[in-house]
Amino acid sequence: MTSIAACVLTGPVGWVILGAEEEQSPGVYTCDCWKPVLHDDSPEPSNEKLLRDVVLDPRVKQVTTSNNNGDLPNLILKNVWGEQFRVEYVCLGSSNQLAAHAIKIVNIKRILFVCFETVVVTGAIVAIPAANGVLATGAAAGAISGAVLSGNNAAITTVPTVTTVAAASAVGGAASAMMGSVAATKVGAVGTGVVQGAAVASITGFGTGAGVASAICGAASLAPGMLTSPVGWCVLGATEAESSGVYTFDCWKQILHDDSCEPSNGRFLRDVVIDPRIKQVTTATNSNNADLPNLVLKNIWDEHFRIEYVYLKSINLLAAHAVKI
Repeated sequence: MTSIAACVLTGPVGWVILGAEEEQSPGVYTCDCWKPVLHDDSPEPSNEKLLRDVVLDPRVKQVTTSNNNGDLPNLILKNVWGEQFRVEYVCLGSSNQLAAHAIKIVNIKRILFVCFETVVVTGAIVAIPAANGVLATGAAAGAISGAVLSGNNAAITTVPTVTTVAAASAVGGAASAMMGSVAATKVGAVGTGVVQGAAVASITGFGTGAGVASAICGAASLAPGMLTSPVGWCVLGATEAESSGVYTFDCWKQILHDDSCEPSNGRFLRDVVIDPRIKQVTTATNSNNADLPNLVLKNIWDEHFRIEYVYLKSINLLAAHAVKI
């Protein structure tokens, strides 16, 4: 089960700036439209807020999402005062950046969602998505848990309604503009510019003290940085063939004991980490680059693999490679 709600918090959509509103002068934008959502009465102009930060704010009671052609999900935010706001996406022409704008809804009954999912911010406990009473594995369970752990102790309960949304856990090409190409993904391809932009930017936060490793067991307890930062969107599997500049993407197979002989397109690091065949993930601060954590994956066969980062020059892509220890 893939959860759009989880993608809002952990995927590139969450890093969209919420607040963009064009003034009377074309190309001039203010970034204060998030204030009505949170009842922020401060008169000073703001520098915007990330959509994920607004979603995790304790003043936001509920988030309803629906599939929007598989790319940018439709969102409705409900605050603790019972007001509801529709989130629209805006491309800022001057900077070619994807942003979001919140509009208060007067009559919610006019908004029709064919299939949707509601995320209730409870501030209490976390309920991992379940299907027929069984805890969901994979992206939905791990991603929501990771988002919660990174959300200032905010907790999230997901309540599937009508039909569970099953849509792409990626944002389309338009997302590559936001936050310096935060790792926009579409059909297995990571957005260009990720090295210069998001993957080495200061937006990542891994919570492990310098030189201190943390062992994480189980998908529900994954390090929030792994699931919420661009590092999680790195393609795992890159191995350079004998021909210079030619890469294969199958090194992840040894970790999961995948015996398929067909060449793959690689797998996102985040998807490998939350695979049920991964027993433990150990992270530690990387002294050479604090934004790219040292990772060791332990599978259920008790084999250990060190994750190395590879810059694929020919396609301008940050990828990852697994080396058995």
